[in-house]
Amino acid sequence: MSAGDQRNALDRVNAEWTHTQASPQAQAQVRQWADEWPILADCECPADVLTACYRFDESSDAALRTLLRIVHGAGPGRNLAARLVLHSLLGRAVREFLPRLSKAFDDPGDAASALLAAVVEAIATYPIDAQQPRIKRHLLTRTGTIFRREARAFDRMDRRTQAVRGRREIPCDPVTLGAAIDGVAEAPKDPLVEATEALAAAVRCQVITRDDARLVARHHLAGRPVPFAELAAELGISEAAVRQRCSRIVRRVVAAAVA
Repeated sequence: MSAGDQRNALDRVNAEWTHTQASPQAQAQVRQWADEWPILADCECPADVLTACYRFDESSDAALRTLLRIVHGAGPGRNLAARLVLHSLLGRAVREFLPRLSKAFDDPGDAASALLAAVVEAIATYPIDAQQPRIKRHLLTRTGTIFRREARAFDRMDRRTQAVRGRREIPCDPVTLGAAIDGVAEAPKDPLVEATEALAAAVRCQVITRDDARLVARHHLAGRPVPFAELAAELGISEAAVRQRCSRIVRRVVAAAVA
């Protein structure tokens, strides 16, 4: 299956993992861990490590804690260890959170990407020195918290103006916006001028709101662009949600221009 045929980020991650875990390099790394870490002594391949992390008990806690130490350490195999922790959580996270919260997103692909990002954030921010039990449950709970935060952020957006749906989130800069409009209008003297006029026209036609136009302009069109992180802090949502919102606004403007 090619990357273009895969439905969403989860499919791509699973496809990459199928290839990675079968590689000789991954198997050699696991055997090296088996020599260094007693809890992984019986593991000969990545599938054995995932089996060790499968249950919700003390043995899986010990295996996950070892992998997290490798992830946050300076030794070899950090990427493989991170992938193993990710895949030990991903299936359960999909079953627990995706059915209940995916409707908050415009597209199943958006929901899948947000869930994947939530799992990654939960792993990256886990307090490795904490000696608390039930590590797997703690990581899943943290994943759910982050995923719900993203779902609420999407739900707070003005859905009345989201006229273009079901497309991948591709950030657009003013030059890209100007080029898209150029296909149906006379060539602009300056892409920035054309982008500004397109935003103004979209506001007049009620395709986007004034706040939408101001948000895009502050980041894309200002002489000193406001970083996404700063905009996110002002709006009280995540940086990823701001990126998604700006991308949707730009696509709505382009769609209105070519309609």
